[in-house]
Amino acid sequence: MVLAKFEVMLKSESLSFSYPGGSPIYFPDLHCRSGEALLVLGNSGVGKTTLLHLLAGILRPATGKITIGNTVTTDLNSVQLDHFRGSQIGLIFQQAHFLYGLSLKENLQMAQYLAQKQQNNQLIFQLLDRLNIGHKLNNKPSQLSQGEKQRAAIARAVVNSPALLLADEPTSALDDTNCTEVIHLLTEHAREAQAALVIVTHDNRLKEQIDNQIILS
Repeated sequence: MVLAKFEVMLKSESLSFSYPGGSPIYFPDLHCRSGEALLVLGNSGVGKTTLLHLLAGILRPATGKITIGNTVTTDLNSVQLDHFRGSQIGLIFQQAHFLYGLSLKENLQMAQYLAQKQQNNQLIFQLLDRLNIGHKLNNKPSQLSQGEKQRAAIARAVVNSPALLLADEPTSALDDTNCTEVIHLLTEHAREAQAALVIVTHDNRLKEQIDNQIILS
């Protein structure tokens, strides 16, 4: 399934969530157009990662509605949501999750396979080279530094050209040079693929690079 390109690719309305025994967390309404980046800023503990997990369908909101393209994802059952996420959403977590028995190249090939995409080794190498880790193509994840793992996770998230790209602190382990390259890659992907990009972070370096911003408090 390929989503058509909508003027507004992502919209959330009246979202709230409660962890067991905790007070409800209420989130501002979001909308992000095709080709646009949205920066969600806030200190630790304000719910940035929770919001990202709600948008990805990893958590279910207590109240509210999430629409991606023309699909109301909060109406999908678990199986439908898993399929939709796999084919339409690229996720970059704070901690990269790899298959440690496979090389970096094989991990990205697996991402293509699971999304039922045609294997494209040239694209894999181009992405890794753009992120300055092309020389690590055949290395296992255990042979990568934390910053290299983070860049590899970004390559894996964009390799299938998702309609929605969700990034949780994608630059936290990166120096200024690689931070700039990563943000350029993510925003360029969003623009070229007409995808929506949402980055949640406390990295104030990104304030100067993405104009569309929301602050959680």
